[in-house]
Amino acid sequence: MLYRIGTAPSSSPPKYPASPAPIRATGRNLKRLLHGKPPRVRAKAGAKLVNGEFAFTAPTVPQAARLVGCPAQLIHAELGHRPKPPSDVQIDRLVAKLGADRVMASLDRLTKPSLLAAE
Repeated sequence: MLYRIGTAPSSSPPKYPASPAPIRATGRNLKRLLHGKPPRVRAKAGAKLVNGEFAFTAPTVPQAARLVGCPAQLIHAELGHRPKPPSDVQIDRLVAKLGADRVMASLDRLTKPSLLAAE
């Protein structure tokens, strides 16, 4: 315990006790901890985060995107993550949405032989 020079130690406890070490949680842990919890519990966690009683480390990309207010795709690009190729199910949905005739016409235009390649 530190004392000012020229003062005697007192037996009374300090007026403002030292706050305990902050609780540490990663983004995934936080998501698991708060999943399904009512808004009051989430609000308490938010208050602890603001007060420094809760240390939030390694947020997930969606959490970081919401925090900084930008699309998650931009954060993925900054991190060097490559986008996943669309699955067969996603392609089937897109073809159904656009119509098979439109997709086939586009494929015909893209795969038509050019005159320069024939020479």
